[in-house]
Amino acid sequence: MSHTAFDIVSVLDWKSLPFQIESIDTSETQLFVGTSKGQLLVYNVVLQDNKYNMDLVETKKAFSKKPVTQLHVVRELNLLISLSDNVIQVHDLTTFTLRRTIEKSRGCVSFSADLQIVGQPKADTHRLSALRKQPGTNLTLRLAAVLKRKIITFTWTNSDFVDQKEMALPETPRVVIWCGKQLVLGYSSRREYDLIDEDSLSVTKIFTTGEKQAEAVGARIPGNQLLLNNNNTSYFKELDGTAAREYSISWSDGPLAIDVVEPFVIGFLPKTIEIRTLDKGTLVQTTPYAARFMALDTLAFASSDNTCWILRQLPMDHQIDELMQRQQFEEALALSTRLDKDDPRRDEKLLKINKAFALSELQKKNYTRAMSTYAKLNVSPMEVISLVPFLVRDSAAAPARPAPDPADQEAAVSALIEYLTQRRLSVAKRGDEATKFQYLETIDTTLLRCYLQYNQAMVGPLLRLQPNYCNVEESEKLLKSADKLPELVLLYRNRGMHRNALELLQLNASGRTPALQGPWPTIEYLQKLGPEFMDLILDFSRWVLQAEPKESLIIFTDDNAQFAHQLPRDRVVTHLKAVAPVLVVPYLEHIIRTWGENGAEFHNQLLLAYLDRVLKAGFSEQGPERRQLLNFLNASQYYKPETMMTHFIAIDGLFEERAVLLGRLGRHEKALELYAIRLQDAAKAEEYCTQHYAADPSVYLSLLKIYLPAESGAPMNTHAALDVLRKHHERIDTTEALKLLPTSTKVCDVQEFLVAVLRERAVARRDAQVLRNLAKTESVQVHVDLLQAHSIRVDISEEQLCFVCRKPIRTSAFLYYPNRIMAHIFCSSDPSICPCTNPNCTLQHK
Repeated sequence: MSHTAFDIVSVLDWKSLPFQIESIDTSETQLFVGTSKGQLLVYNVVLQDNKYNMDLVETKKAFSKKPVTQLHVVRELNLLISLSDNVIQVHDLTTFTLRRTIEKSRGCVSFSADLQIVGQPKADTHRLSALRKQPGTNLTLRLAAVLKRKIITFTWTNSDFVDQKEMALPETPRVVIWCGKQLVLGYSSRREYDLIDEDSLSVTKIFTTGEKQAEAVGARIPGNQLLLNNNNTSYFKELDGTAAREYSISWSDGPLAIDVVEPFVIGFLPKTIEIRTLDKGTLVQTTPYAARFMALDTLAFASSDNTCWILRQLPMDHQIDELMQRQQFEEALALSTRLDKDDPRRDEKLLKINKAFALSELQKKNYTRAMSTYAKLNVSPMEVISLVPFLVRDSAAAPARPAPDPADQEAAVSALIEYLTQRRLSVAKRGDEATKFQYLETIDTTLLRCYLQYNQAMVGPLLRLQPNYCNVEESEKLLKSADKLPELVLLYRNRGMHRNALELLQLNASGRTPALQGPWPTIEYLQKLGPEFMDLILDFSRWVLQAEPKESLIIFTDDNAQFAHQLPRDRVVTHLKAVAPVLVVPYLEHIIRTWGENGAEFHNQLLLAYLDRVLKAGFSEQGPERRQLLNFLNASQYYKPETMMTHFIAIDGLFEERAVLLGRLGRHEKALELYAIRLQDAAKAEEYCTQHYAADPSVYLSLLKIYLPAESGAPMNTHAALDVLRKHHERIDTTEALKLLPTSTKVCDVQEFLVAVLRERAVARRDAQVLRNLAKTESVQVHVDLLQAHSIRVDISEEQLCFVCRKPIRTSAFLYYPNRIMAHIFCSSDPSICPCTNPNCTLQHK
């Protein structure tokens, strides 16, 4: 027995009386008893001092001449229906006078009555249904009289039963249950349950019973479902005969009758009364009473031939307390849903029951079920964690318990991990930041402990969570003891403890942990730090730059890194000069060529670095250092030439570089002197002029002046000057150039120059004449078109209307189109479009 759900009290004992109980029914607090002598006894049931008193309020000795084999009270219609001498009679419930004998029911062996709502035959109107008790509900009574191999149905109409339909049957059913306009019939001999439709008379077999089934037994229960018995098992069915629930109720013997008093189902077995839970069929209580009948309303009664008992359901609090004392927490949890919703302590009781149930499941090693229950409760995660002692065995607060089996440990931790993961999500949504942080710190630290013991692959993902709430001090100890130094670096990084992480990486660079060996772990860590950590980057990049200079430069130049291009470049250059000077040029080249740095200070520094290389390598014109310097001087637009000139002017031999700088300063004559006189490189001088011609068209003339100086006695380079005139005559002022030539110059020497100039000017003159003639022709044609347009005569009469507004044009300005359409100027949105045909047409007249 699970617990005492009902207090079963004997209220009538007729063992010494000369008659027996043949039938019973109840309504509210009244009990109606039909006897074997045809008597009707009515009792008022009074509860006084926790004891039931049966007050006999009515005795109808001449109620019937034969035993009253069936009674049915319909208080809503003030009716008492009885079956005696195989005929159904209807009595007044107040006076018990006979109102009608249903003559068509003669030969009746039993009947089934059902109170239905008009227009809703399938509504739930069980005696315990709340719908039946609602005021104003329009009710009607259906009656099915079971005769030998047939059923006759009746409807209560206008204070009388009207027969509706007669249905033939293969045999007399033992069970008849109304289901709207259908009837469920249970046969004992045929060992089956059928569903018959009252209108169509169609029969549907619900299921066949076993060979051991002695009697068909069934009942309609609250919720508009059926409970039909097969051998020792009762099945839940919908009104159409389909399965209503996945489970069934198993009895220790075949029941004679069954009914439901929620949340229990009661079975009357040949020698006992069994009470089982309605949801799972768990045995709750067994009593050694052999009952034949049951009546159910406000009170529940059971009866044998000479004894009647009241089945008083004990309060749910009492039942739950008993189950808790018996440590039957699952059953207590099932009953807890029946607690009074208005009870102010209901939530407290439910929490207590759920916590006790979860703890019992934990003790039974049903860890997943226990943690699933804890997840539904709003209890502190610390309380749940404390129940897994081997996770807190290092704590002084941990109780002294024997170490559990390793398999049990793993199962418990697995369930705890799932609980903590779910709890973490719910706690993270809380608004109370102080409590949230405390809970999350405990959860994350416990998860770390669990993962370190049983699933080390999850340690990294846990520490990568953003944000992570692991207690740093405790986590440090755990990770160090487990030799999880890479994971400790993760912890430091996610908690913003970058100096601790970098110190750990530097300390273990030559250690025995492969993941931390060498400079690369530090390099990768520094790449993920932003400019706000520049001091840290400079401090801890020092040793990696010294250890692996080329590889370490990626800290400051990685194109794929999030922060490398954001680092202050002036500080990086200063740092590299001090720690790894060899990396200054690669860094400057990267930021200028790849990142497009246009700061003059960086271009200046790169030029000086190139200059330093040239000085160290010598002044070879063909050397790569010299070419690199010249290329950058020519390509860069951002260095400051005046600043650079101070460095180059003091160095003899770098005349070409000095010429480039002079060109940037606009001092073209000085630059050309270097090319033409110092370097004696006419080709580069001409190339210089070509580069600067757009900015200064007189640059070629400046070159001629250098070749042909005006000072007396200065050497002239007439040949080079004439060569410039021949190649670039179109860019040189001819008059000024001829003035520069010495008087001794022969005509044949300048013939080619002069012919080219004359030819060019002749071509230019011919082109100008052609253009002039074309313009003159176009002007004449326009004049002709104008005269032709002016020659068109348009007569405007008083009746001439605007095509758009349909008003007279008269003296208003108007538009005249080639298709003779006329319109006011102000009526046309676009004068070039005719309002009639909408083509783009040429305007003829305004």
